Amino acid sequence: MKKYFACLFIALFTLIASKRSFGQVWQPTVIAPSDSIQITFVELNYGKVETNGTKRIPDPNSPTGLHSLSANYQFVERTDTVPAVLNTNFGVEYSIKSNVNSVVPIKTVWKFPGKMLNDKNREYSELSRVLPMYTNSRTYSSYKFDEPYEIMPGVWEIEFYYNNKLIYSKKFTVVLVL
Repeated sequence: MKKYFACLFIALFTLIASKRSFGQVWQPTVIAPSDSIQITFVELNYGKVETNGTKRIPDPNSPTGLHSLSANYQFVERTDTVPAVLNTNFGVEYSIKSNVNSVVPIKTVWKFPGKMLNDKNREYSELSRVLPMYTNSRTYSSYKFDEPYEIMPGVWEIEFYYNNKLIYSKKFTVVLVL
């Protein structure tokens, strides 16, 4: 399990570092959740996302069994209404602003509009993961309909938590396309 989180941390660091400009000096301090760290979630964009160069890593908590990482992303449409179509990718671009440059654990929860039954007959009502996030840096979180069973019309919600406190939530309405 430690090896898995180490790999995930390196992949996430690569994703975030690739979005930084070369002239910036970054000296992060890894800090456990604390009331002394002041966190502010800043929404930069939301809507439909296009990615390329995506790497898929195993994630037993995900309905597909995979977690996709990509440093190359672009928000192509600012909307909270998403078509229920295979390969649609939607989410939020953001920055975790803080009084210190650090790496903090942020819990991300995707809440589905109902029970999702994957191809292994396992039910999901949400997808939750805790990831180490750099403060004062730009990043994104998105959900992509990779499998037909993931496509569920209704209200999807993404939530972010720090130190067991909700710091942001955003709702998307997934609609059938006629």
